Amino acid sequence: MKRLVPLYGRAPLGTGTPLVESLTSFIGRLAVARHLAAPVIFDRLIRPLVSKGVVRDSLRLSAYLASDSVVYDGLGKPAEEVAGALTHLTGLEGLSLHTLLPWRLLLPATRNGAMRWGRKRWCASCFAAWRAQGKEFWEPLLWRMKPVRRCPVHRVPFSETCPKCGAPQGLVQEIALLGTCRRCGPAVWEQVGQGLAAVLAGPEPGRLSATEVAASLGIALSTLKKRYPSEYVQLQAIRMAYKAHEREQRFAQRREAMRTAVLACLDSDLYPSKQRVFEDAGLSATFQRVPAYHEVWHDALSEHGVLVR
Repeated sequence: MKRLVPLYGRAPLGTGTPLVESLTSFIGRLAVARHLAAPVIFDRLIRPLVSKGVVRDSLRLSAYLASDSVVYDGLGKPAEEVAGALTHLTGLEGLSLHTLLPWRLLLPATRNGAMRWGRKRWCASCFAAWRAQGKEFWEPLLWRMKPVRRCPVHRVPFSETCPKCGAPQGLVQEIALLGTCRRCGPAVWEQVGQGLAAVLAGPEPGRLSATEVAASLGIALSTLKKRYPSEYVQLQAIRMAYKAHEREQRFAQRREAMRTAVLACLDSDLYPSKQRVFEDAGLSATFQRVPAYHEVWHDALSEHGVLVR
């Protein structure tokens, strides 16, 4: 059997910034780079270098990584030993900076209680921006912290389920490709953000209502409102402007049709009564009761020196 090699060739992302990559995110990217499942990295490479019990046994490892792997991003012994093991495997120093270990003097009472357990959280706008910039995806340590509920960059609430199928995502999944739904497949999280960006940048962004846009992206309107609030507000504003422009265009067309009808009556030596003008312009009796259209008829008669009867 081919021997597994040490994990050279990758470095954590976001180092020295508020969006410093979490240690488990780094391990997930290492697994993808080596074409391995994430539990294999823990079981066959990390386990021999740490104390007994730090890495769970193979049968329960996948489930543990999916729900409880925040311990490796936290303040305690597991984070310290796994960071040390990764230093040995990668040759990289300072990997403890990708955990809460530097904060343990400030957070002694909370220990790993400051971490978000059970499921992954992410900012779909960050994923979309990184893809547009050609950057590799990573999961910042801040996204793992319970008190942080919004993306500090985009000021939107974190997503916790796939916007397409609604499935929650494990913290460290067996196939750890970031931006991937464990049920739908690759890159569904940022697809919605990209789709919204495409709609907003399109030639007629207000042509579709927010409900129609959500349906075209395969999500519910409530999901659009909750997870993409800024884009939803933009869609609503653009839609209102679009509808107002449509009304103006329709009014201009009807006004021109009424003026043409008045001229046709005068050319035929007929009095351009309101009823006749509206009928010739293809407008129902309902429009005769609208003040704006009454003014159009009155002004058209005045322009030609016709007295209103």
